[in-house]
Amino acid sequence: MFERIAIIVASGLIIYFKALRLGFVSDDIPSIAPKINPFHKRLLNQFSNTPKYDRDNIAFPRLITILLHIAVCVFIYLGLGRDTASFIAGLLFLINPVNNQGSIWLSGRVGYVLPTLLLLMAMTFWWVSPVFIYLAMLKATAFVSPVAFIGSDKWWFFLIAIPIWIFGAKKFKSQVLVKQKGESVAKDLTFHPRKLILGVKTFCYYFYLCVIPHKITFYHSFMQSGAGAGNDLMSKRAYAKDKWFWGGIAILSSWWVYCLFRWDGLSWGVWWFMVCIAPFTNIIRVQQEIAERYVYMANVGLMYSVAYFLCKIL
Repeated sequence: MFERIAIIVASGLIIYFKALRLGFVSDDIPSIAPKINPFHKRLLNQFSNTPKYDRDNIAFPRLITILLHIAVCVFIYLGLGRDTASFIAGLLFLINPVNNQGSIWLSGRVGYVLPTLLLLMAMTFWWVSPVFIYLAMLKATAFVSPVAFIGSDKWWFFLIAIPIWIFGAKKFKSQVLVKQKGESVAKDLTFHPRKLILGVKTFCYYFYLCVIPHKITFYHSFMQSGAGAGNDLMSKRAYAKDKWFWGGIAILSSWWVYCLFRWDGLSWGVWWFMVCIAPFTNIIRVQQEIAERYVYMANVGLMYSVAYFLCKIL
């Protein structure tokens, strides 16, 4: 066990070492502030909801982000079975470039990396799981995630989440409303059956991007402005029944058929992916139409499915 943990940690440090010299981008820039002293306050600040970054010491917050990503990979191994499949899943998640907005980007840390880490820690330290689940669900990005535990050996985590959903619904709603006011338009907030086309296409795009990370960027052309406030041409493209729609139908249908005959690590990993990506499939759009940070938590399940499949065929 310790040898495998050491391999994950060492691999992560080697792979991401050069990233320590990368600069500030996008949402990082407004968070630049004077250096915070003493050191313990500077460290605690990096885990707050509004971390600040010292312009002259970019390596410090970058290192924390990288270490948190490595910790997620370690707890994938520990929380998902401590076997060969979970070890491979941890390594796949470690190196997958689609995770870059969690593994490298500073501003993706609080809303995506930390909740993912907390959920995996709940699976590892199950006797204190209510604490970790509660802390994870404080972020709107992880509020529905305990549904993903259904079908696993930790299925009862779903029961722990029920009172948190009840008493935390108001806070969740307020977090969503803040995002809606800044990034949504009227048609984003209404549901009609035709929007399921957007959901299926977005699901397929993310699924393919995680398995084959063919395009890594802050702004994807796919669905951009089409699912939101785009013109008629962009909306027409967004709702077109193209390869992404039929690909999504094929993936979902194949998963259902597979589940009819067996429920194992492959089927449960896809279930985790489906649950965690569902809030970001543009059926009710709250944020950017497509963003890689949205798949960070969901990709845990998909990488586990890939690892489980590899272990069965090799």
